[in-house]
Amino acid sequence: MSLREIVLIGIVAAACVLALIRPKYGLYAYIWYALMRPDVLAWVEDERNIYSMIIFGATAISSVRYLSNLQRLFQSFFSVTLLLLQVPIALSVIAAVNYELAAPRYSFFIKMFCALLLIPLLIETEKDLRDLILVMALSLGFVGIKYGLFGVIHGGVELARGYGPMLADNNFVALGLATIMPLCWYARALTPNKTVQWVLLAMFVFCIPGIIMTNSRGGIITLGVVLLYVFFRTRNKTLALLLMAGVVSGAIYLVQDMFVSRMSTLQNVEEEASAASRLHHLETAWRMWLDYPVFGVGFGGINYGFLASRYGESEIVAQHVAHNSYAQMLVDSGFAAFLLYVIPLLGSIWWLGASRKRMRTLFPGDAAREAIPTGLQGSMIAFALDSSFYSCQRIDLPYMLLLTVAVWQIVERQLRLQAISSPARAPVAFQPPLSPMPAPSPASLPSGFRNLGPAR
Repeated sequence: MSLREIVLIGIVAAACVLALIRPKYGLYAYIWYALMRPDVLAWVEDERNIYSMIIFGATAISSVRYLSNLQRLFQSFFSVTLLLLQVPIALSVIAAVNYELAAPRYSFFIKMFCALLLIPLLIETEKDLRDLILVMALSLGFVGIKYGLFGVIHGGVELARGYGPMLADNNFVALGLATIMPLCWYARALTPNKTVQWVLLAMFVFCIPGIIMTNSRGGIITLGVVLLYVFFRTRNKTLALLLMAGVVSGAIYLVQDMFVSRMSTLQNVEEEASAASRLHHLETAWRMWLDYPVFGVGFGGINYGFLASRYGESEIVAQHVAHNSYAQMLVDSGFAAFLLYVIPLLGSIWWLGASRKRMRTLFPGDAAREAIPTGLQGSMIAFALDSSFYSCQRIDLPYMLLLTVAVWQIVERQLRLQAISSPARAPVAFQPPLSPMPAPSPASLPSGFRNLGPAR
């Protein structure tokens, strides 16, 4: 056993003790482990997530005292739809073409999802939510610094390897970094600590070369959308433009040949093998779903991979995934699962936009309350876009974000009631009308005014 592994075990043990005392901190530790993956840093990659499950177990035991909060799972549209999603997914495993191919990945997925249900159970207040977002941004943002700084120090390299079981290859790393970038940018408003603010800004900056050097076309396209989102949402557009343009230009300069060669393949996707395979997979997934419309072929993508060669016109589709999260959910688990996956994912983007406007109206000048929905909306846009290039319906990141949105929906409802019931804090549009002033009684008037008749 190496020294690194001993340190890792010590950290996990400390997290478990902390979880037994304060389950909320145990949840933060679980999120930190899931996103930053200290086992990868210790060179003892935990593919079965044993350490992660130990932290979850300690947190779950300690969370028994919070069972009264189970009702919170049903107080948000997003958490309810995610709970309903588990029904068609489970049925797709039972009715799978080959149960043994679907069961292992489903077992891994359902354990992860149950652990994430602790988010609406334990995150009760606005402060709790701010802390959770900071933990998420700092944990995955660390991976952005690791990849981006490594690439810059070495003068520009191709970052082709993945990071842990969830971010399994360069495409998933690019997706994870692009998704966390908006949270890194807007989480700076959630803490008064200047050091943490600068660290979050550094994470945002280094995610840019990290994504570009993964050579992931979907990740680079999503990066462009994220940068435009941040630019149009930020108040100081000049500084933001100078920062982002400078970093993007520098990163592309370091790998200009690789970048130009890779992105030029988008001019004619049918002639490039990797891009063409995605078109074949979309057609194959559609044809396969028509044969298994209700329950799909089985959750996890492996059944799809084994059946694909029967439907595809080319061997390129055999033993592979659909390369599209929406198509993969449809063919794996059926139409009901597809709807229950797409509706909260895209619906959260619309709702968070409306929430941002409400916070700006109800709490003008409160940057933190506006930053929460703005950052979450940017992250959901990034994931919704980038996941159309890869099959990522099994990873924890979208469910983690959606359950965080669910908590914000509950907290935001409380904030709105608080603002409307407090006229001193509510804007004019929400203040109750003034009651008419009562007429003074004759006894309260000075003696010289009591006998005056009506004015003529």
